[in-house]
Amino acid sequence: MHYHSGGSSSCSDPGVVKDLGSALIFFISYVIMLFIATGNWLYLIAAGVLGKGATSIAYTLFDHVRRRFTAWKNPWADIDNTGYQITQSLFAIGTGGWFGMGLCQGMPNRIPVVEKDFILLLSPKKWEQSLLSASF
Repeated sequence: MHYHSGGSSSCSDPGVVKDLGSALIFFISYVIMLFIATGNWLYLIAAGVLGKGATSIAYTLFDHVRRRFTAWKNPWADIDNTGYQITQSLFAIGTGGWFGMGLCQGMPNRIPVVEKDFILLLSPKKWEQSLLSASF
């Protein structure tokens, strides 16, 4: 598995950083705020078209985007390498069942790099800790 934990080389040169996830979050947030402020559906349609074009370009230009998309599309095809993180998150979700495992019984630390890529799987665990510490 190849995980990049960041470092001085990627942070010092903005041209090297390929964090497209943050750009996507900012773009979607901006479009939603713009739509709420104006109520103009044209903004959502234009954002969808531009977003589709941007994803196609990113898929063509960046190898890591192609690898992540392929792993997302079928994580079971390469469960020991590119699909490992996704399958571990699916196992973590499935282990809890419909009602979870109970307070402080979850195991988000079993998912590799959960604090960077799968933050939503870590969130319930953090909420549990916050609720328990607030109640005492």
